[in-house]
Amino acid sequence: MNTLLISSTTHGHTEVLALHGVADLSTQATLDAAVERAAAGAARRFVVDASGVDFMNSTALASLLRLRRGSQTAEPLGVVAAPGPVQRVILASRLDRALRVYESLEDALLGA
Repeated sequence: MNTLLISSTTHGHTEVLALHGVADLSTQATLDAAVERAAAGAARRFVVDASGVDFMNSTALASLLRLRRGSQTAEPLGVVAAPGPVQRVILASRLDRALRVYESLEDALLGA
């Protein structure tokens, strides 16, 4: 069975969800629960740090889009995804148009 660990931290007005493991159908409930908690919070901006994700599929991408749509912020959702499998699935699905993709958490927090 695949595992997805999620931690949440706040940096100013930005909530960061750090994902570690596999983000797919088998871990969707875990990701969806974290997304719902985050969207219900008071953060003005969200960043999903997927640098610790070994594999991500379209199920996980759909969860990330729910965070973007469910939050009360006008800021685009930032996703940390260095070149590799996670960034490739984001680019292949053309979701880089709806999400801001960063190669590091530092860049994402700066909004660079």
